[in-house]
Amino acid sequence: MKNNLRMYSLLLFVTFFLCYLEWADKSAFLFQAQYDLLFKNDKASLVHPLILGPAIGQLLLLFSLWKPDRRTVLCGMLLLGLLALMVLITGIFSGNWKIILSVMPFGMVSGVFVLKYKRLKTQKF
Repeated sequence: MKNNLRMYSLLLFVTFFLCYLEWADKSAFLFQAQYDLLFKNDKASLVHPLILGPAIGQLLLLFSLWKPDRRTVLCGMLLLGLLALMVLITGIFSGNWKIILSVMPFGMVSGVFVLKYKRLKTQKF
């Protein structure tokens, strides 16, 4: 069962970076935007809740690759899911199908994990 949790952690981590953003005449995937925030901008912008929350979620998912725990994966998924949900809402309101489709892999992996969470909850490691 630990391998399943590691698989979910890795899938959530990777699919989160596939989310796509498009505004005005610019566009970027989340991994590109995160790189720009970490290495090209001032460090004061890193304490914004929309940046700090997903960053903590990413760290939790990376930690759960090393030491799998269903609660750690769930917390990481929820923290990443907040930003993914905002990207999805942006895509829906703007009518941009590329943004909507880019969030779907993360949403599907999250949905499968939540459905299996009850079964994982009853099993001991």
